Amino acid sequence: MGGIDNINHQCQKEAYESNTAGIFRAFLSSKEIDLPRLVKGKSDVIVNLKNETLYSSWKKIFDPASTIGPVIVENGTRQYLYSFDGRDVMMDEHWYEKS
Repeated sequence: MGGIDNINHQCQKEAYESNTAGIFRAFLSSKEIDLPRLVKGKSDVIVNLKNETLYSSWKKIFDPASTIGPVIVENGTRQYLYSFDGRDVMMDEHWYEKS
């Protein structure tokens, strides 16, 4: 992948190419990047490209009750994660590799 800077650049490039405004970064962790520490204290609502709430706060991302396998569940309903081209990342066969 070429390192986190290259991944972040690709993420921002795809957002730009899809006419999606904002700042976008890859949501990845490594030995050097600890996500829970990076977002500690953040209270921003996390939304998808259709402005639907994925998580009510950054803290909820790390709450095991908010995620069941690869499915995001907030307030008892499945939430959809979209790529910049509008594909449902968890269902579209274009996204064949899931964690």
